[in-house]
Amino acid sequence: MSPVLPENIDDLGIPTASVALVGLRPITVRRRVTFGECDPARIVYTPVFAEYMVCAFEWTMLALLRGEKIADGTVVTPMRGLELDFRRMLSFGDWFDMRCHIAEVRTRTFDLRVNGMNAKGQVAFHGRLTPIAIDPLTRGSVPLPAEFAQVLTRYRELCPLPADGAA
Repeated sequence: MSPVLPENIDDLGIPTASVALVGLRPITVRRRVTFGECDPARIVYTPVFAEYMVCAFEWTMLALLRGEKIADGTVVTPMRGLELDFRRMLSFGDWFDMRCHIAEVRTRTFDLRVNGMNAKGQVAFHGRLTPIAIDPLTRGSVPLPAEFAQVLTRYRELCPLPADGAA
């Protein structure tokens, strides 16, 4: 073993970030479970999965909108609903992928389905987030901007939900 660091960080042969966008069809976010997300037995705390889902949502919006705001910031999309179904535990240090699909696009809301897969390719969790379009000034729900609904619908066509209905 050499005590000298390589010239290039990529030559370390280890991942250098705990979260990254690793795929676009479907949008796939890779995460590593950190110590602070776990209980003393090194198992991920249940509420942390909601944070994982929000992370998947944020990366999905960044990928679909390429950093642009929805309707120039005149619409925001807080969560109206969250659903999680746990299949396998995740532990400190585990890497997992979240595959993101748009399940439904409605007038004011849409569903983002997330399928969390462990490093062995096994389902760790299924989830659904339902954002709702809100006018930040009136705090009332509004229709999704047409251009945004079109982006969601197009992505849904390009990357349909798997036949089993899970993300």
